Amino acid sequence: MYTESDSRFSVRSLLVKIFIILIIIIVLIWIVPKFLSYKKGPKSTKKTTPEVAQVTKISASTLRKLENAGLKYFNKDNIPTEESKSVKVTLKDLKKQGLVTDLKSNNNVCDTDSSYVKLTKNKDDYTMKSYLKCGSSSDYSLASVNDYSYCSSTLLCKKDDSIKTEDGNVDNNPTEGNNTSENNTNDNSSNNSNNNSNSSETKKLSDFTAWQSYVRTSCDTKAVTCDINDTNCLQEVKLFSRKEIIGTKTTTNTFDHTALKYVSTKTSNTCPSYNYVVINNTIFRTKGNYGEVLQLNKNSTNSWTYKGQVSNSTAPRFGGNEYYKYVGTENNMHYYDYYKYNYAMEQVSSLTSGCSSAVSSNVNYYSVYKQQETYQVVDNVYATACYKSVRTRTYK
Repeated sequence: MYTESDSRFSVRSLLVKIFIILIIIIVLIWIVPKFLSYKKGPKSTKKTTPEVAQVTKISASTLRKLENAGLKYFNKDNIPTEESKSVKVTLKDLKKQGLVTDLKSNNNVCDTDSSYVKLTKNKDDYTMKSYLKCGSSSDYSLASVNDYSYCSSTLLCKKDDSIKTEDGNVDNNPTEGNNTSENNTNDNSSNNSNNNSNSSETKKLSDFTAWQSYVRTSCDTKAVTCDINDTNCLQEVKLFSRKEIIGTKTTTNTFDHTALKYVSTKTSNTCPSYNYVVINNTIFRTKGNYGEVLQLNKNSTNSWTYKGQVSNSTAPRFGGNEYYKYVGTENNMHYYDYYKYNYAMEQVSSLTSGCSSAVSSNVNYYSVYKQQETYQVVDNVYATACYKSVRTRTYK
């Protein structure tokens, strides 16, 4: 059965629930805006951080290294000669030629393909752009360069606006000291000014002198090329070498050639219509006078015809109707007087073979043998000779 006590309990429970709900709503209204404002803060920070990283620049010293490599690279053979024309060289090519090593910025190695030096011809000088890309950073520098008279180890260098006096010192105030009366009335201040000037004067590298004449030097001498800004390198050395004759060497050589010599003359019965000769025990009969062979002296006779002088690196062989008389040797070539016999030489078995009658006549006997000759060859003796040329500069 429903009672009054149950009714009071229901109302009180409802009020408690309503109160709890209101408390939750109030808490939510207070917490939610703070939560939303807290979320926006980190988002703003995350957007700002990358922007700070992107503005990191490449150091000026790294760019100067690229500039110096470019100045060493450009010479009379590769600079542009027409106005507005450009010549570009990549960092990769500069490294290949040993003009620069790896360049880094913020621990990032610079891109050798994207980084470059570009030289553009102006009307009166050149503009050199040095561009570096290292990681996400990139930067460049522009410099006016030309082949000024004070450029030392490179063809091109940056323009130096300092004014040089006659003694070669730099005068940063060229108009100071022209007013004589002012100098006379301010001796103390002038002295102090000069003292300050001397104390603040900086040393400077001079231009290199002209190359000296080449002189003999040891072949162990090393070539020296100075960096444009190296104050410890005051002398450059360039070298060349060549083979030179330092004397001669004489060598004695020998060789054998075929020769003919007279042995004897014998009186024998022969056929009346022929002349007979015996060479190495072989009998020949002929209509001519073969015996003139050893008296020939570059002349022709009725039996022999002089054909001129011939040369050969080896000894020629000769037969019954040919004769080569040795003359001499020069530069390993052997020279001979060549003669041709004008008659036939018929080999027979005896001095009376085929004859119906015989007469008494003189028969010459000859021998063919190997004659040894001695000759000398003179050869040049060569050695490597080294030469050097130097040029110098001062640092003061």
